[in-house]
Amino acid sequence: MSLSKTGKVSKNAFLLWNKTSRIILPALLLMAMSSCQYFETTKVDSEDLYKQEIETISWDEVDQYPLFLACDESATKAQQRICFQQQLSKAILENLASKQLQVYKPMLDTIHLDLNISDTGEIKITSMQVDSIVSARLPEIAQWLQEGIDNAPRIGPALKRGIPVNTSMTLPIILRSKED
Repeated sequence: MSLSKTGKVSKNAFLLWNKTSRIILPALLLMAMSSCQYFETTKVDSEDLYKQEIETISWDEVDQYPLFLACDESATKAQQRICFQQQLSKAILENLASKQLQVYKPMLDTIHLDLNISDTGEIKITSMQVDSIVSARLPEIAQWLQEGIDNAPRIGPALKRGIPVNTSMTLPIILRSKED
């Protein structure tokens, strides 16, 4: 709006302002009414959030398998599992090799060890499937397998969301006699 020399608002300025305000004022009013939704907050109940989070967690899987120091912590879960199995198998087989076992017939068999690894990294054999022929030829095999596990290097426990957890797995041990 412009003032004339007499201090009055000119008629042209008033008409221009009136046309502009017809467009701008409704637009501003519409923006003000619609923008209120951006300032609204919804209250989230912590109990509901906790229940939703618990339902989304897969309790059948760990985020990180138990690891020996020789295993790479940043490796994929599959690689971590393989490394764990290889390192534990190595410790068990080294213990069996130290026994200098003598068998009279060639042997090739697999023993399946069901293991429980505690949240402190302690390994226990919960059960084992040993062929009756192997048990007959090597009656102390269960004791030797446990010694191999006991002599294995210390491990870190499995992790779920950064928290140490108990886990179970099956470890196959292949027994193969050497022919002289």
